[in-house]
Amino acid sequence: MNRTIVYPVAGAKGGEADTWGDKLVKYIPAEVIAFYVPMYALVESAQPWAAWLVLGLGALGTLGYLRVRADPAAPPRFYFYVLSVVAFAAWAVGTSSIGSRLWHMPTWAEEVTILAAVFLIPLTDELATMLTDKRRP
Repeated sequence: MNRTIVYPVAGAKGGEADTWGDKLVKYIPAEVIAFYVPMYALVESAQPWAAWLVLGLGALGTLGYLRVRADPAAPPRFYFYVLSVVAFAAWAVGTSSIGSRLWHMPTWAEEVTILAAVFLIPLTDELATMLTDKRRP
Protein backbone atom coordinates (compact mmCIF):
# COMPACT_ATOMS: atom_id res chain seq x y z
CA MET A 1 0.00 0.00 0.00
CA ASN A 2 1.30 3.45 -0.91
CA ARG A 3 1.98 5.79 2.02
CA THR A 4 0.34 8.72 0.25
CA ILE A 5 -2.98 8.98 -1.52
CA VAL A 6 -3.28 7.48 -4.99
CA TYR A 7 -5.43 9.77 -7.10
CA PRO A 8 -7.39 8.74 -10.17
CA VAL A 9 -5.79 9.33 -13.52
CA ALA A 10 -7.70 12.04 -15.40
CA GLY A 11 -9.80 10.56 -18.17
CA ALA A 12 -9.40 6.95 -16.94
CA LYS A 13 -12.32 4.97 -15.56
CA GLY A 14 -11.92 2.85 -12.44
CA GLY A 15 -8.34 1.96 -11.64
CA GLU A 16 -6.14 1.96 -8.58
CA ALA A 17 -7.34 5.20 -6.96
CA ASP A 18 -7.84 5.17 -3.19
CA THR A 19 -11.29 5.03 -1.62
CA TRP A 20 -12.39 7.40 1.17
CA GLY A 21 -11.39 4.86 3.80
CA ASP A 22 -7.98 4.35 2.23
CA LYS A 23 -7.46 8.10 2.15
CA LEU A 24 -8.46 8.57 5.77
CA VAL A 25 -5.65 6.39 7.10
CA LYS A 26 -3.03 8.05 4.89
CA TYR A 27 -3.40 11.66 6.06
CA ILE A 28 -1.33 11.25 9.23
CA PRO A 29 1.82 9.10 9.16
CA ALA A 30 2.12 6.52 11.95
CA GLU A 31 5.58 7.90 12.77
CA VAL A 32 4.03 11.27 13.63
CA ILE A 33 1.45 9.65 15.91
CA ALA A 34 4.21 7.63 17.58
CA PHE A 35 6.13 10.89 18.18
CA TYR A 36 3.23 13.11 19.24
CA VAL A 37 1.56 10.90 21.85
CA PRO A 38 4.53 10.47 24.22
CA MET A 39 5.99 13.92 23.55
CA TYR A 40 2.73 15.70 24.31
CA ALA A 41 2.34 13.58 27.46
CA LEU A 42 5.77 14.80 28.56
CA VAL A 43 5.01 18.50 28.00
CA GLU A 44 1.32 18.55 28.93
CA SER A 45 1.96 20.19 32.29
CA ALA A 46 4.88 22.34 31.06
CA GLN A 47 4.77 25.87 29.69
CA PRO A 48 2.41 26.49 26.72
CA TRP A 49 5.34 27.06 24.36
CA ALA A 50 6.30 23.39 24.80
CA ALA A 51 2.85 22.26 23.62
CA TRP A 52 3.14 24.62 20.64
CA LEU A 53 6.56 23.15 19.87
CA VAL A 54 5.26 19.57 19.91
CA LEU A 55 2.26 20.56 17.78
CA GLY A 56 4.53 22.36 15.30
CA LEU A 57 6.98 19.46 15.12
CA GLY A 58 4.07 17.11 14.50
CA ALA A 59 2.83 19.28 11.63
CA LEU A 60 6.33 19.51 10.13
CA GLY A 61 6.81 15.78 10.61
CA THR A 62 3.53 15.14 8.81
CA LEU A 63 4.67 17.16 5.82
CA GLY A 64 8.16 15.70 5.89
CA TYR A 65 7.20 12.05 6.12
CA LEU A 66 4.53 12.36 3.46
CA ARG A 67 6.86 14.22 1.10
CA VAL A 68 9.72 11.75 1.56
CA ARG A 69 7.43 8.72 1.20
CA ALA A 70 5.56 10.03 -1.86
CA ASP A 71 5.71 7.92 -4.99
CA PRO A 72 7.68 9.98 -7.54
CA ALA A 73 5.84 8.26 -10.40
CA ALA A 74 2.42 9.28 -9.01
CA PRO A 75 2.91 12.09 -6.49
CA PRO A 76 -0.05 13.26 -4.44
CA ARG A 77 -1.76 16.48 -5.39
CA PHE A 78 -0.65 19.67 -3.60
CA TYR A 79 -3.82 19.89 -1.52
CA PHE A 80 -3.13 16.48 0.02
CA TYR A 81 -0.33 18.07 2.04
CA VAL A 82 -2.56 20.91 3.25
CA LEU A 83 -5.32 18.49 4.20
CA SER A 84 -2.80 16.26 5.98
CA VAL A 85 -1.67 19.09 8.26
CA VAL A 86 -5.31 19.97 8.98
CA ALA A 87 -5.99 16.27 9.70
CA PHE A 88 -3.03 16.12 12.08
CA ALA A 89 -4.19 19.25 13.93
CA ALA A 90 -7.76 17.91 14.19
CA TRP A 91 -6.49 14.54 15.38
CA ALA A 92 -4.24 16.21 17.98
CA VAL A 93 -7.13 18.34 19.26
CA GLY A 94 -9.50 15.39 19.37
CA THR A 95 -7.17 12.97 21.12
CA SER A 96 -5.34 15.17 23.61
CA SER A 97 -5.94 18.22 25.76
CA ILE A 98 -4.06 20.53 23.40
CA GLY A 99 -7.25 22.22 22.17
CA SER A 100 -8.42 23.12 25.64
CA ARG A 101 -4.92 24.03 26.70
CA LEU A 102 -3.92 26.32 23.83
CA TRP A 103 -7.28 27.56 22.56
CA HIS A 104 -9.47 27.07 25.65
CA MET A 105 -11.84 24.80 23.75
CA PRO A 106 -14.50 22.93 25.73
CA THR A 107 -14.26 19.14 25.63
CA TRP A 108 -17.28 18.81 23.35
CA ALA A 109 -15.62 21.13 20.80
CA GLU A 110 -12.48 18.98 20.80
CA GLU A 111 -14.60 15.91 20.09
CA VAL A 112 -16.58 17.68 17.37
CA THR A 113 -13.31 18.81 15.76
CA ILE A 114 -12.11 15.28 15.10
CA LEU A 115 -15.55 14.08 14.01
CA ALA A 116 -15.90 16.98 11.58
CA ALA A 117 -12.41 16.31 10.23
CA VAL A 118 -13.16 12.63 9.61
CA PHE A 119 -16.20 13.69 7.62
CA LEU A 120 -14.98 16.85 5.88
CA ILE A 121 -11.33 16.21 5.00
CA PRO A 122 -11.94 13.26 2.65
CA LEU A 123 -14.92 15.13 1.19
CA THR A 124 -12.75 18.19 0.57
CA ASP A 125 -10.16 15.96 -1.07
CA GLU A 126 -12.80 14.41 -3.34
CA LEU A 127 -14.19 17.82 -4.33
CA ALA A 128 -10.72 19.23 -5.00
CA THR A 129 -9.90 16.19 -7.11
CA MET A 130 -13.08 16.64 -9.14
CA LEU A 131 -12.31 20.33 -9.69
CA THR A 132 -8.68 19.81 -10.66
CA ASP A 133 -9.51 16.88 -12.95
CA LYS A 134 -11.97 19.05 -14.86
CA ARG A 135 -9.20 21.55 -15.52
CA ARG A 136 -6.76 18.93 -16.82
CA PRO A 137 -6.61 18.30 -20.56
